[in-house]
Amino acid sequence: MLEREPYLVVRAEIFEEAPSSRGLDALADRLHVAFEEYLALIVEYSGNELGTDPPEDPAAFSFFVADALRVSESIKQRLLELTETEIRLRAEIDVLERLLPQLRRVVERRRAEIELRRARGEDIFHRTAPDPLLGTYFSLN
Repeated sequence: MLEREPYLVVRAEIFEEAPSSRGLDALADRLHVAFEEYLALIVEYSGNELGTDPPEDPAAFSFFVADALRVSESIKQRLLELTETEIRLRAEIDVLERLLPQLRRVVERRRAEIELRRARGEDIFHRTAPDPLLGTYFSLN
């Protein structure tokens, strides 16, 4: 940020995507597998579909994933600032490998809660506790 008054002024730089290695398709495939599991867990937990098919191009897919992740804006920004597709794909794989265990635990707790409510004959759609995924992001710590 350069100035604050009377309005914000930002200096933006347009970058050309740095050339990447030939292994992009393999990396994109690895990311796709992890991202599909991530989406399936989010959909199972929340019932909300993404509604958009991811692009096939590895570079476009990497930007799509960075935008779709439920992580802090600072993490998204760091991913989006990476100027090489290969590095961005690897970073997103790393992020998902760290997020998926947390998400699996949350979804498993939700499944157990639903089964317990079913066994008791209770409404499985009513929650007594706040939704841990509603409006929150996963931590990479």
